[in-house]
Order: sequence, then C-alpha cells, then structure tokens
Amino acid sequence: MIITYGYVLLDLALFLLFYLFQKQALNNPYKVNSRRRTVAIICIVLFLLFAFYDPDYLGYRSYCIEKNPYDLAHLEDFYVNLIHFVNGNYILFRAVVWGGALLFFSLAVKRLKLNFDLAFLFLFAMEISKFGYGRFILGLSVAFFGLSLVVCPFSHKWLSIVLGFIVIGLSVFLHFSIAVEVFFILAALLSPNLSRIGIILLILFVPILLSVFFVYGKELLTFILETDYLSEEVNISTRYGKSLFTNLSAIIQHILEWTPFYLTVWLFVITHWNGESTNWPRSIKVLSNLSAITILGASIFALDLPGINTDIFFYRFLYFAIIPMCVFLSYCYENNIHRKFVKSIFTIGVIGSSYILFYRVYMSYIQPFVSQ
Repeated sequence: MIITYGYVLLDLALFLLFYLFQKQALNNPYKVNSRRRTVAIICIVLFLLFAFYDPDYLGYRSYCIEKNPYDLAHLEDFYVNLIHFVNGNYILFRAVVWGGALLFFSLAVKRLKLNFDLAFLFLFAMEISKFGYGRFILGLSVAFFGLSLVVCPFSHKWLSIVLGFIVIGLSVFLHFSIAVEVFFILAALLSPNLSRIGIILLILFVPILLSVFFVYGKELLTFILETDYLSEEVNISTRYGKSLFTNLSAIIQHILEWTPFYLTVWLFVITHWNGESTNWPRSIKVLSNLSAITILGASIFALDLPGINTDIFFYRFLYFAIIPMCVFLSYCYENNIHRKFVKSIFTIGVIGSSYILFYRVYMSYIQPFVSQ
C-alpha cells in the first residue's frame, strides 16, 4: 500500500472538521449540542480508523495482513490473538484497539463526573496525533479507567477500588511499558495533598533519579521492561531518534509538542503552591499529581544514559501524560482556574496538532509512505 498526500489530507480535514464542531465547548456553558457532538465523535472515530498521517499505520497493517511470526513476536499476546481473530481485517483491528481506547477514555470521564465535551475537545484538539499512532493508547486508556474506579468508586466502595486496581494491573498486558505508568499512578494516589515541601521534593525527584539512572540506567530499564522489548525500542531509537533533531521543522514540532506538557507542570506548581488545589475533588488532585509526576518522570530519559539511547523512553513516557493532563486542563478551564493560562496551553497544543498534520501532508507529498 502507498499512502500519498491525498490520504493524509483526509486526516487533516477530519481534524479540522472535529475542531470546528467541538470548539463551542470552550464557551459557557462549556457544552455542545447533540448534533455537533455526534459529528465530532464520528470525525474522531474515522480519524482513528484511518490514521494515514503516521507511518505506523502501515506497520500495523502489515502485521495484521501478513502475520509474520518475527513481527508478531514483538507484540503483546493480546494483539497477536486479536490479529488472528480478525483474520486480516485491519479496520476491525483498529476498531478494537483505538475504538476501545476511545471507549475507555469516555467511560473514565463519565465515572469521574467531569465535562465530557470539554475533556474530549482538549484531548483530541491538543494530542490527536499521539492518541492515534500507537497501540500503547489502549493500555493507557484502560489504566485511566481503572484509576477512575479507584478515585471515584461506585456504591460498593471497596469492590470498586479493588476492581480498579485489577484493571490497572491488567493494562500492563496491553503494553509492557504501561508498567512504568502504573508506578506513576501509585505515586499520584499516595500523594493527593502535596505541601510546598512536597512540591520541592517532586521537582528534585528528576535530578536525583537522573543521577541514579546514569549509574544504573541500563540495569533498571532491563528490570522494568522485558529484554526483547528493551532491545527493540533501543534499536528504533538508534535508527530514528537522533534524526528528529537534524532539521528546523522537527525542532519546531518538538517545541510545539513539549511546551504544553511543561506549562502544565508549571500550572500544577502554582495551583498547589498557592493552596488553590485545597478544595478540588480528590480525583482532580490525583490527576494533577499524575500529570506532573509522569511529565517529570519522563524527563529523566531526555538525556542519553551511558551506553543506551533513551529517546524512545522519553517520548513514550511523556505521552503517558496526555489523558490525565488534558482532563486536568479541561477541569481548570471550566472552573476558571487560571483560565487565560490554560487557554494559552490549549492554543499551543492545537497549533502543535495542526502543524504535525500539515507537515505530514507535506512529507507524504515529497515522499509517499510505502508499506514495507
């Protein structure tokens, strides 16, 4: 299969149409009517089913159709079994994986009793390119749903909490790297009310752990992730990671991609430092903590460790923050918590998503994506 710029233009059009119909959620009462919501959801579903903008679309298509044992050896058992079940139907494969991720995200937002229209807008306007490209998003969404059962339990409280932790644990089987996010989730749950000293310690958490990883980095990564998975990710990083920084367009993309994450950390610091978070629901406190912990934790891998290229870990772990971060931002926006600042973060995220999709249109025009 060859993906030309016309295919990628379809993704761009779906994104712009989604934003056009959903952006009304930014205005009081922060809701959209059912017709607009339906069109926006259809646009996102089609975008996820036909994510032509990312070359990984062809990679997963090859896995699904060719069923090469070598390729399937790098996937978790769930996906191997799913590939055999769909029997070459790639659209059905994507419907289960990315449709499932969208479903679990929606269920979690409903469980948390938050504004779905606003959370939906923030997530897909800011981070649509990250939600649509990798299978990790299913594990991440399942873990987020499990977390919602823990922080907003149903009537049988302890049953809900136990079930939530079971769901969080099962999410690891949907992507091995989710084990790291489980660690971040536990840290966020154990520190819902951070004092100023706690914030300082959290910020110091990065250089302290960075020093540890410089000494024991490879051994610890091997312990966290399976050896085959580690080797494969490092190989990917070696082939593609450093080339990302070799041209101006990539640098612009990274600035637009990373800025919302670190501005969200700053929002977390000022709201907790000033005591504004005191009266927040426990669920929002946990989500704000999880966002900051995940982003700062991922930052440990921003610099290469001796003998190991960690770029791929930095991107992957940073992307774990997209769901809690966007839900946290949507809550702050709706409740007028530094709304102008949150709107700035949102705007940068939208510009980043647009830039990525426009750039992918250009790249597919210069050199169409070809299935290996």
